[in-house]
Amino acid sequence: MRVGLFCSSPLGLKGPDIYFESLIEHLVAEDEVEVYLINHQRSNNSIGEKASKITIPRSPLLGQIYLRKYRLDILHFNIIWDAIFFPFLKTKKVATVHGDINWAIPSLDYSPHFSPLKRLLDLIGSKFLDAFIAVSYDLKDRISHNLHLPKSKIYVTHLAPRKKFRPLEKINMEYLNRKYGIESPFILHVSHFGPKKNPVTILKTFKKLINEHFDVELVIAGAGWKRQNYVNKLMVGLGLSDCVKILGFVPTEDLAFLYNSAAVFFQPSFHENCPQTLLEAMACGTPVVTSNVYSIPEVTGNAGVLHDPEDYVGFANSIKEILTNEDDRKKLQELALKNVKRFSWKKTTRQTIEIYKKLIYQ
Repeated sequence: MRVGLFCSSPLGLKGPDIYFESLIEHLVAEDEVEVYLINHQRSNNSIGEKASKITIPRSPLLGQIYLRKYRLDILHFNIIWDAIFFPFLKTKKVATVHGDINWAIPSLDYSPHFSPLKRLLDLIGSKFLDAFIAVSYDLKDRISHNLHLPKSKIYVTHLAPRKKFRPLEKINMEYLNRKYGIESPFILHVSHFGPKKNPVTILKTFKKLINEHFDVELVIAGAGWKRQNYVNKLMVGLGLSDCVKILGFVPTEDLAFLYNSAAVFFQPSFHENCPQTLLEAMACGTPVVTSNVYSIPEVTGNAGVLHDPEDYVGFANSIKEILTNEDDRKKLQELALKNVKRFSWKKTTRQTIEIYKKLIYQ
């Protein structure tokens, strides 16, 4: 079976590319699968280094002609509308859908002005696909509704934490203090900044804890947060500038240290679909406090403490309980580690291969 995974832009470390990275790593271990990473330009990025590389012309017509000689059985996309550029290629085509913020809450999209265009491209691109993979059952229902698709064309494979995220026997707090100025205890939030991450509730929750004289820090890791004047003004207005640490991008190894060291992982998002950071936190045994919307309850199961995204009082009370009650904290740690066993890249890969086979042999 020859499978081509197509990425229309240079690979980075955002969610969809992490998905391809992990999927490739496990697909190449399968004897029945030949894996090709397809792009418009060669990249020195280590993502997909175990796969064979195909660099195709940017012209859609020439790209299709170039790919024909590889006789691919499956062409797998990370974005629905990428299928528009391969309308005449007879290869079976499938796209993994990672999110639908442009449909669900367009105002919270990273580029809200382009949401109408992205919805139109989704509708057009869906006409050139043989199947869809959703990263949650909750998302599957919305894809079916938004794109007017029968549910029989939509499969579900959850994401999973990468193997580097696990409970660590030894946590080097001295290293974290030296590099990031972090002292225990701290509340951790990890995300690429966006309005859907709900920065107002994050800071209002933390402000309530500070007002109740809790000696705790808030640590925010992830790209984009340092550049937000909006966030800086919020922190100044709430008097939090001295007790919130915004780290920016953090390497994977350090992120594993942060999850293991955090007293609580806090993510009150307005919208998520199988959020990778929640999986990573649970894989490290970190107690999770998060919101109760969209696909989040499906992922956390009984292992998270959930509230409405704007219920900062409820969030603060739950975090306070974890900080002060060691029994509750240990119970949430155990539940997190038990729950995350439902998700593995080996399982996701086997499910994906079965989808490929159905498309090829149907």
